[in-house]
Amino acid sequence: MIGLQVSAILFYGTLSRVDILQSERLVALAPELGSFLYWPARAMQYDLTALAGVLTIGFTLLAAAVINFSPSFEAHVIAAAGGYRVPAGARVALPHRPAFVP
Repeated sequence: MIGLQVSAILFYGTLSRVDILQSERLVALAPELGSFLYWPARAMQYDLTALAGVLTIGFTLLAAAVINFSPSFEAHVIAAAGGYRVPAGARVALPHRPAFVP
């Protein structure tokens, strides 16, 4: 908001943010109404095509993140749980833990 006011003061000599948002310069830089950039807004207005596209892109990105980061997540979960992997054939001295006595 402050950036809009600063721009309005510098370029138009007014404090009104509305003037800069309705300027011909900004309107000329805006993408066409059918642009993919407006799909999230159109999906919120119940445009089913845009909603399907946004959901597809979202689930695809989620699946890519899960596939990409799941191997390192496994190691972090094992470390956080206090577990560890013992190499095959290695002997490990485990700390003595007393039996649970209520």
